Amino acid sequence: MAVARRIAACIVLLVLSAGCASAAHPAQPTAAAGAHCQRERLPVRLSAAASVTYRIAGWLCADGSPQGRTVEVLIPGLTYGASYWNFPVDPARYSYVRAATAAGYVTLAIDRLGTGASDYPPAAQVTATSEAFALHDVVGQLHAGKVGHVSFGKVVLVGHSYGSDIALREAAAYADVSGVISTGWLTAGNLPGHLRVRMSYDSSAAEDAKFRHAGLPAGYVTTKPGTRGADFYNTGYASAVVIKEDESLKQTVSTGELKTVVLPVPRAATLAIHVPVMLVDGQTDALDCSAGQPGLSCATAGAVLAREQANYAPQACLQAYVLADAGHSINLHPDAAGWFAAASNWVHTYIDARTLPASCTAKA
Repeated sequence: MAVARRIAACIVLLVLSAGCASAAHPAQPTAAAGAHCQRERLPVRLSAAASVTYRIAGWLCADGSPQGRTVEVLIPGLTYGASYWNFPVDPARYSYVRAATAAGYVTLAIDRLGTGASDYPPAAQVTATSEAFALHDVVGQLHAGKVGHVSFGKVVLVGHSYGSDIALREAAAYADVSGVISTGWLTAGNLPGHLRVRMSYDSSAAEDAKFRHAGLPAGYVTTKPGTRGADFYNTGYASAVVIKEDESLKQTVSTGELKTVVLPVPRAATLAIHVPVMLVDGQTDALDCSAGQPGLSCATAGAVLAREQANYAPQACLQAYVLADAGHSINLHPDAAGWFAAASNWVHTYIDARTLPASCTAKA
């Protein structure tokens, strides 16, 4: 496969050089002056019975030695890649990786299967269930010392949008992580917002100028040019420069993923999570929120907790954070640093220090 050959030619141990970048496989920027990033190629399967192994590309970043630290696995949403977490425009403002590593955490930002520098399985096989299993393989390798030659005792999943769905499914099914941060993904979404995004997908990524010569398999689609601003941003608040860069970095979504995205998220899955969970959303996220619809308010953290608390077990010690004025792609709004800091404080309190409220009975 052309994609596999191009990926293999670019495998390196350190951060990708600009020379290995392509439209489908953009280079990753440096996280921060004090942080070191290295590229990883992690073998994963689509199920326990699968005989075929695929590779997920990830960038492991740390400021200093990663030994003994909590690692955060950063999972992007549909049509986003790892660059969502390490955005190249004004990284002091928009890079979650830069903020988390400066706070003392290790990050592993991944391209999900079927995006960026990761492998592209047949599109119908890339589903919410298979991606949760692939993520489980990644978590197992982190625990086993197969990533960066470090055995990580504490792994936190941090997702955006569909990446949050995958994170929650993984935590519920495999109980192998210490916590989950879910951004841009609440159990009951705003259906009109989701339908609008569905209408923004082209019939084939091969028809888009960005992917026309990428050699992608059939069944991968992307967003129509010029739709990302209205779909994912509060355009009256976000930077036009950021939205333009988002368009240039956009990735793909498989037909299998589109068939397995369900609303509302099955309550049985979230109730099965017995580790701390933090919910984060933008106040104006059109995919999750609607001030005019009962039960869909994102006005405050209290409003989010009110609509979500019953969908999680007490062991989740559910917490919430709302970034004022932000749209769906929360990292890419001007005050993203507010939620970056809240995330690091949450990891310190609920994962590292484990100073849990008396009402929580989370497992050790």
